[in-house]
Amino acid sequence: MTLPRLTCLLMACLPAAAFAAEVVRWTGYATDLATGAPVYSERHEAVIEDGRAVRAQVEYVDPTGKPIAAKTLDFVSPFLPLFSLADSRIGYREGIRREGEEIMVFMREPGADRDRERSVTVDGEVVADAGFDQFMRQHLEGLARGERKVFDFIVPSQLRALRFRVEKVGETKRDGLSLLQLVLRPDGFILRNLVASVELDYDLASGMLYEYRGISNVRQPNGDSYRARIVFPPAERRVVSVAANDRPVACLVGGCR
Repeated sequence: MTLPRLTCLLMACLPAAAFAAEVVRWTGYATDLATGAPVYSERHEAVIEDGRAVRAQVEYVDPTGKPIAAKTLDFVSPFLPLFSLADSRIGYREGIRREGEEIMVFMREPGADRDRERSVTVDGEVVADAGFDQFMRQHLEGLARGERKVFDFIVPSQLRALRFRVEKVGETKRDGLSLLQLVLRPDGFILRNLVASVELDYDLASGMLYEYRGISNVRQPNGDSYRARIVFPPAERRVVSVAANDRPVACLVGGCR
């Protein structure tokens, strides 16, 4: 399914009160962390209401522009969105859904004919998928002052939440931006020696993620996760203001047929 068509479905699910919203689009360019070779791009689109994301979608494409995976998100909670990611090449999928009062995390390995799933307990600060970026932006000022944040991160491939911590390791300037350099790693000593850390650079002025270096949520054709450097050029971030009753719901962003 193409991004414009996904957009139509996404916007059609919004209530009338959501017409006065912003649609924000941006792109991340992923290269192999070891070789620097392009591996994929991720095309993001989010519906913003009152300054926060309420719905989002991501289309992942290979260097030739061919779709390889897609993800949809529903931010019922800023840090813990419901989401579904499906990789059409290898049959892998993962996500979080709600069943009554339960939060279910699920995943399906390539070649499997059914999902594996498990209920997770939400207690304290629990983060999942793109909710991590929302979490980071909310705590960016404290992190810049040297505070360490500890939280539970739901890892669908493990069907559980793991305790992580994120903290400042420095500041730098690049492409005219003042960047806060952060490192994300497991909080426990044993797991910290088994799981590689993730490095992140956030723009201090805008609070936006500029660069990510570490394990990716996109898998290679052989089923292994990419280790990637993903850059999000600020110049490619576009905001489309949508006025109430301006256009039919299904075509708020354009591209609908």
